[in-house]
Amino acid sequence: MLIAKSIEFGLLSETGSDVVSLPGEEAGWRREAEHCFTIEEAGWRREAEHCFTMWCSGRSCCEGMLLTLKLIKRQDLLNVLINVARPKADTLQMKVQLGKDDGDPFVLCIAQKKTATRLAKEMHDLSVFCPERRPGDKHGLPASLSVMSESGEATAGMLDARATQCITLYHRKINYIHISDRYTRVAPEEQQAATTPPETEKVLVMSINIDGENDEDARPLLMLLFHMLDKLKRMRLSKEVRKCSLVKMAAMLHL
Repeated sequence: MLIAKSIEFGLLSETGSDVVSLPGEEAGWRREAEHCFTIEEAGWRREAEHCFTMWCSGRSCCEGMLLTLKLIKRQDLLNVLINVARPKADTLQMKVQLGKDDGDPFVLCIAQKKTATRLAKEMHDLSVFCPERRPGDKHGLPASLSVMSESGEATAGMLDARATQCITLYHRKINYIHISDRYTRVAPEEQQAATTPPETEKVLVMSINIDGENDEDARPLLMLLFHMLDKLKRMRLSKEVRKCSLVKMAAMLHL
């Protein structure tokens, strides 16, 4: 994959040229900084140091998808030593914008335990609609994961045999999977001081760790993302669950 090539080349290249090419490839890589190269044809846009984004057009049940690639710092000895003591990985976040009429309203998050604790504090929809964190083994997932869900029916519908098998097999690569029709970046404490309801989005967000040397492990998780999109399009919750969700949403708008 291109991600793996860019990471590997960024680590190993020692050439002094501003524009270089990988063996067997005609495309030119442009030097952005020491040990850091980008290629415009790839579509990645630098947002900040070690952070790149790419926007993809939509498909069925998908208005579009924003990819955010965050690389760990490798340019100085201090960060290398910190990474040895407290290992971190490069991360890829895939944020899918769902259509307004695609899928029923619910909030669901599957995350590593530490990540779940952080998200519960940072994400308004999780703090309001999913106050309880259940261990993953209660839903057939590894115990290292936590599940926060507004509806048990929605959880059972999304975590079918295929999704459960994939998450179990690659759970160490997964940071979190967040499905919400009330997604907002406004923190709970900020919302308490706000005078108007936050603007919300209908999204499916998946954050995974990637390995520049073995990024083939990311492929099944990408397929899981599209599998969940198809599930969202087809799944229909009971009238009671939908009514309860709408009541909670109305209450949030009047907070």
